[in-house]
Amino acid sequence: MGLLVERQWLWKENRALATRLYFAQFKIAAALEDIDYRHPRGLKRAQIDQLRAADWIQKHHSCLVTGPTGSGKTYLACALGHQACRDGFRVRYYYAPKLFRELQTAHARRGLHEALGEGRSAAWLVGQIGRLYAVEKQLREQNAGPQLRAAMRAWQSRPILERLRRALEIVRRRVLPKSLLGQAIDYTLARWAALIRYVDDGRLAIDNNACENSIRPTAVGKKIFLFIGHPEAGQRSAVIYSVLGSCRRHGINPAEYLQDVFERLPKAKSSEVPALTPAAWVKAKRAAARQAN
Repeated sequence: MGLLVERQWLWKENRALATRLYFAQFKIAAALEDIDYRHPRGLKRAQIDQLRAADWIQKHHSCLVTGPTGSGKTYLACALGHQACRDGFRVRYYYAPKLFRELQTAHARRGLHEALGEGRSAAWLVGQIGRLYAVEKQLREQNAGPQLRAAMRAWQSRPILERLRRALEIVRRRVLPKSLLGQAIDYTLARWAALIRYVDDGRLAIDNNACENSIRPTAVGKKIFLFIGHPEAGQRSAVIYSVLGSCRRHGINPAEYLQDVFERLPKAKSSEVPALTPAAWVKAKRAAARQAN
């Protein structure tokens, strides 16, 4: 009897694992155990072990793997994802350029907004997109998590999107293809599957405005910088911009944050380093302020 129960339990576990792996949509099969740390790619076993612990998944964070072409980014991301699935977590693999293409609602709205002078149809279409953003505003005010966002979007946003899609197809037949409205509609319909992806995944934002706003100084500056000076300077600049962008996102004074971190970091244990990220730092500072009051 015990063997039958164990066999049934293993069958259910393997089936659940297969389901998690299927929906994760990994590009390749990979395992953390097969990573070769002897290769000069800058991989640190301690850092990989920390990611393997999956604390970031339990906090509903994402892991973005960056590096030069051929450095094994895809393998590492898939290996971390496979390990998470084996540990019972549900994850999803995204190829960054494809993910960014799926976050272009703001671009679609901008194109329709530029065509407002071509008739009432454009104004109505912009209004419908505005209703989608109104749902997102409500979710932000409620500090909704991924599950609630997905449920609210399915209930409120999906009917708006379905009505918008039908209207776009009707208006498209009535306008000139080369007009501003015609081009905006073609842009939107060509990316429709990507534009509505956020409805089914509560972890996704309706657009990538936050990302674009954070990298705007870099995008503008690179026209002036011309030369970055050293092959490794690009990676270092990315780290600096990431820290400053996180400070700005959380309303932190970068000078105050960096001074505090630089003073504490030399004495900090490796287990204390996560508490020095901008998000954790400002959370601890606010908690201390509340206790003081």
